[in-house]
Amino acid sequence: MRSLLAEHLRADWPRERPPDLDALRTGLGGQHLVLSGHDLALCLFLGVVQYTDGFVLITLGARYLPAAEVALLSLSETVLAPLWVWVGVGEVPALLTLAGGAIVLSAVVAQAVTGMRSSGGG
Repeated sequence: MRSLLAEHLRADWPRERPPDLDALRTGLGGQHLVLSGHDLALCLFLGVVQYTDGFVLITLGARYLPAAEVALLSLSETVLAPLWVWVGVGEVPALLTLAGGAIVLSAVVAQAVTGMRSSGGG
């Protein structure tokens, strides 16, 4: 007797299945995930230290900046992530990714320059 899950994951589905179904099948025993102690320590460090430090710094900075500028600065973290991957791992981002990032970073810079001019800082 076939299970309900096996019935939904049968081979005659369209070739372009949503990726979440593949993840579900893998998580249910299709392949085993092996994580070494070094990788686990690295994940914990990045998840606890780096992630927490970013939130602490953005929270402290929000005391001194307008809300719109904090929102734009928080977007810059997401926009710069593909560039860090490109530098660190060598995975080249798509052209549209770079174009979208340039638009958001331009908005961040324009907001910062406008804010400096209006406050008399520059």
